[in-house]
Amino acid sequence: VPAKHVQRMLPSPEAQRTSFALRRAFAARDWQEVITFGFVSSETERAIDPDAAPIRVLNPIAAQHDVMRTSLLPGLIGTLASNASRREARVRVVEVGRVFRRGSEGIDQPLRVGGLAWGSALPEQWGVKPRAVDLFDVKGDLEGLVTPRTLTTVRAEHALLHPGRAASVLVDGSPVGWLGELHPRIVKEFELPRAPVLFELDLASLLTIGLPTARAVSRLPVVRRDLAVVVADA
Repeated sequence: VPAKHVQRMLPSPEAQRTSFALRRAFAARDWQEVITFGFVSSETERAIDPDAAPIRVLNPIAAQHDVMRTSLLPGLIGTLASNASRREARVRVVEVGRVFRRGSEGIDQPLRVGGLAWGSALPEQWGVKPRAVDLFDVKGDLEGLVTPRTLTTVRAEHALLHPGRAASVLVDGSPVGWLGELHPRIVKEFELPRAPVLFELDLASLLTIGLPTARAVSRLPVVRRDLAVVVADA
């Protein structure tokens, strides 16, 4: 067989997963993927982050798409507002996409993964009392997605998040993004019934999953003792 017709197996690194595999993992945890515009309204960007300096589009396709997004937040909040106005009681959406920021050597276009959870923590059912989703529900999903790596949170301040309900997210001790409840100012600005829980992380930090590590089994058998102690009443 000529060499040019020989088919070869492509390498598949076990410690890495694709963006598609990550999106499937989110879907398995009851998150719905959305794809929103990279073009957003300058008014929306200003309402979310007054200090943001978005990149203006020279020839926008519409007046409400005149700047490039600096985070995934505008699209996620817009999706929530659309669903809430139609009386949807539970929203859990995630997006993988680029954001556009001014860098020291031009325009930075990092890939990010962002999510928004709002409404009840679980679908309506008879076996569980209804309760609103909170930061720890979302953190639990993120912990499961990065296993066997370790995800931790550290209290932090963030302009977009509620003071005292915001955290920096670390994976194996390295900061990768943020997690928290939306700031009341932005909740009021977008006329939302209540605040959602959001996160935005570097995509690359979630694509490295590591490999399982074998540990030697203890050579000593398990020992159980049942002790009964008699003491005086005094």
